[in-house]
Order: sequence, then structure tokens, then C-alpha cells
Amino acid sequence: GSKFTHGAPFRLAVEAGVLDPKRTIQIGIRGGQNFMDGIDFSLSHGMRVVFMDEFTSMGVDKVVEEARRVVGDGLTYLSFDVDGLDPVYTPGTGTPEIGGITTVEAQRLLRGLRGLNLIGGDVVEVAPPFDQTGNTALVGATLMFDILCLIADSQFGADGAALNSSSSRLARPRGKKRPKRDGIVAGFGAYADPGGGNEVGLPLVPRARSIVGPETLRAPRIVATGWKAPEHD
Repeated sequence: GSKFTHGAPFRLAVEAGVLDPKRTIQIGIRGGQNFMDGIDFSLSHGMRVVFMDEFTSMGVDKVVEEARRVVGDGLTYLSFDVDGLDPVYTPGTGTPEIGGITTVEAQRLLRGLRGLNLIGGDVVEVAPPFDQTGNTALVGATLMFDILCLIADSQFGADGAALNSSSSRLARPRGKKRPKRDGIVAGFGAYADPGGGNEVGLPLVPRARSIVGPETLRAPRIVATGWKAPEHD
């Protein structure tokens, strides 16, 4: 396996010193593992990993509380991997893994993050050719819409404190450098990897479903991680 894959961006970010693993949460990790490197990396570096069994026991509301605790009020990026959902809802993905999150739970999780200092987000692992019904594309687009609404509310809504913050691009005077700030990345997915979090499983862990190679781990996931924004001229 290659060190550089679509399943290891967060791990590589941690290793590069631009992501704070202690401000990262991975939710929904599940599935068989070819090796434990990914999970071991996440845990040993201080990432909060919520495996699917724990997610089921805690319930959505408690998981939202935990995600908000880990993320805090720092800059936050939200990454949602449709592998985190049960394949009943999103069969059109790289490596379907049963026992995942429902679409209702996913929307409750996302909407529960309202008020965080969100600066961006994404939905990954949608593969329309694998789903002739078109439902996976619908689910992915709907979740992305929810994420965009959260970001818009954070930046421009009543809770858009970022507009009045020196950490906001919109508020930064031209010519001024953006200060280095710790941030957070939140992600939802099936498989996760320790430095990234887009593949198999829900939390960030080395390759599981879509992640391949020793650098990643198989496991469902939802992730939130801290990162350090680079300075810009």
C-alpha cells in the first residue's frame, strides 16, 4: 500500500504537525481490521474514537455532547464519509459496511453541531455507479446541504461570531497574516484512518473500507480533529 492515499489525509496531517489529534473525534468506527495500526495510531495520539458499539449505547445526544466537548470553540472542519452510514441507505460507496448510522441519526448528529466555529466541510465516498437507485447521491447531497447550512449559520447567522473574529478570513484586514490557530476537523464516515478519516469505519482510523495499505485501518467512523492553520501572506 502507498503512504499517500485518500484514506490517510488526517494521519499525514498529524505527522506533518498541522493537525491536533487531541481535538479530533472519530464516530461510528466498525468492521473487520486487516491490521490495528490505524486504530492504534488514533488512540495513541489522543484522538477520541467512538466505536459503533459505544455510539449505539450512548445515543445520538450524548455523542453530540462528546463531539462538542472535544472540538470546543476552535476552528472546525466537518468531514462526512457516507461509509459511516449503513449500506441500506448508501449502497453506492467503495466498501459498504453493515451496522452503520441511519440517515435520521446522521442528520441529528450534524444539526447537533450547530453553533460550533465551522469553517468548512465535505461529504466523501459517494459512488453513484454502485447504486442504480440514485439514493446514495440523494443522501450525500442532502447531508452536504445540511453541512453548508451549518457553515453559513456559523459564518453569517446569528451565531456567526467568526465575522467579528481575527481568525476569520472575512474579518482579516488585507495584508495581515492569519495567526496560527488550533482548529478542529469533524468527520463522519464508515471506515476511518488514524491520520485521515474517509474510509472504512466511522471514526478516523487507518484504512478499513475505502482506505488501503498499512497506513490506514478498516473501521466505520465519524471524525472531529484539531488542526493548525498555516500562516498566509
